[in-house]
Formats: sequence, C-alpha cells, structure tokens
Amino acid sequence: MKSFDYYFADQEYVLHLMNLKTLLLLFRTISSLSKSFKIEESDFEQITSWYTKTMHAFNKMNNKLTIRFQKDFDRLYHQISEIYNGQRTANEKLCAEMQNQITSLVASAYPDIRGKHIVSVFKSDEDCYIGRIHSFVNMLNKSTFFILLIDLTTLTKLKEHEVKDLIEIKHKLESQNMELGIIVDGLRQRNILNIFDAIRPIEDFSVYWSENEAIFGIFKSEGCYEKLNQRLKDVQ
Repeated sequence: MKSFDYYFADQEYVLHLMNLKTLLLLFRTISSLSKSFKIEESDFEQITSWYTKTMHAFNKMNNKLTIRFQKDFDRLYHQISEIYNGQRTANEKLCAEMQNQITSLVASAYPDIRGKHIVSVFKSDEDCYIGRIHSFVNMLNKSTFFILLIDLTTLTKLKEHEVKDLIEIKHKLESQNMELGIIVDGLRQRNILNIFDAIRPIEDFSVYWSENEAIFGIFKSEGCYEKLNQRLKDVQ
C-alpha cells in the first residue's frame, strides 16, 4: 500500500489504534526527555511519522475526535519539534507540563474507546459473577478489544474457588494475547488486595485501585505497546 492509503474494515477502530500509538510514542519520548533533556533523532522521526498518519486519519474521519484532538496534538507535537530543533530548551518544569498534557489527552480519549474499542470493562457483583465473567470473556470480540478490566469493587470477600477461576481467566486471556487489569478499592477492600498480594509469587495480577489508574498503568506497559503494534500491523 502507498503511504496513508488504508482500507479499514472499521475506520473508527483503527483511528483509535493510531491515536493510542501516537500517544504512547509521545509518552515514551517525554519520559525519556525528563531524564536526559534531549530527543533522539530516531524517536523524533517515529513520532513525526505517526503524528502525520494520525492527523491524516482524523481529517478523513471528520468527526468530533478531529476537533477535540487536533489542537492538543498540534501543541504537544510542536513542543517536541521545537526541543528537537533547538528552538526551545527542555527543563524539569516543561517536561512536567508535557506529561500533564499527555495524561489529559489519554483521559480525553478513554471515554471514546471504553466498551467500544480496545478496552472492555466487566463490573462484578456478589451473585455468581464468576460464571458471568467466563461468558463475558467467551463473547468478547477479540478482534476489537485487547484489554479487559475486571472491576471487583462491589465485593466484600474473595473466595478460594473464585481466585482459581480468575487465574484460569487470566491464563485464557494471555493465550489470546490480551491484557487483564483487576480493579480493587485498596482502602475499602484491603482483605481482597491482600489476597492478590499473597498469591503474587504464584500468579502476578495487575491490580489497580481505580479504572483511571488501570488504564494509565496498562497503556504504559510494554505488553500493551507490543499488542498495539501487532494490531496496527494486522489492519494496515
């Protein structure tokens, strides 16, 4: 295919993939910048390439996302461009401001993908929720979603057989190349949090105190970055 000539079975889904890829590249570059105060040529070239692809896709879609992200993406990209070209000097204050901008961009993008693309959320209850999780996972569209968050914040206890089932579900998702995050209220559900801590040497779950924390934690992980790259490779 020629540059930018994509055929998308679901244009909106691929737009979100490209958007997330660009956000992760920006995040990685800013994280590195905060340590060395310089941007490597290879990093800048990769960001420029994906920034251009994403903006092109936004313009083709011509929806609210274009309006929402164009200004913020432009601002952040041009800040990085100015630093790379020596027009602006990086310092701790500027890097902190740019990290806040990335956080804001991810937070703004999340509602548009939650339950629609990339990220699916299952909310548990006290009544036979394990069986519903199994059904939920079996019915989940693996071609569209690759992150599942299981929200356990309504539970008062976690039984042994439920822990075993969660381990089984985790293994199943891993075999399908999916990311799993568990959400537990760390202040109110200390007993459940302690169970996940206790089994960590046997099975290491990614446990978060809120949905927002889970999203940022998973998005920043190497596993998510690799899965995102593979999805983009598959659809282009």
